[in-house]
Amino acid sequence: TMNQPTNDMLAETSALNLDEPAHRERRRIIAKPLMPSALSPLKSQVQSIADDLIDRLVCQGSFDGVREFAHVLPLELVSCLVGLPKDGRERMLEWANGIFNTMGNINHRFEEGVRFREEATDYISRLQPSDLTPGSWGARAFELATLGEITDRQAREV
Repeated sequence: TMNQPTNDMLAETSALNLDEPAHRERRRIIAKPLMPSALSPLKSQVQSIADDLIDRLVCQGSFDGVREFAHVLPLELVSCLVGLPKDGRERMLEWANGIFNTMGNINHRFEEGVRFREEATDYISRLQPSDLTPGSWGARAFELATLGEITDRQAREV
């Protein structure tokens, strides 16, 4: 259990807040692209993203390993695998941190986090399936919505 406002907000979309059998079904959908058999073919794509980032940083001559590598690489990888367009990706880490802060005590961090959650939700709500990279996790979620396996809202929350 998180705080009540966050529980209420996640009630319909997050696998964390679902009871069986809905939890199991949502987990099946979410976990499928994270299985080793699904990740293995992505190895070269992941390597390419990492190599490109390293090449850019080395060309700079010096860089902040945490700020310019450790924060950037996971963000680039996830954004690419989800299929997000380049526009908007720059806020993802900030949004994720803010959303995380909405899961704890209701205090100033929670209040600030709500603003970030609203910004992220607005970004996600404006995405169309055609904005996503074909074959990406996000595109697959919209395909499942088209097939009626999940709702459009659930596809956006995956």
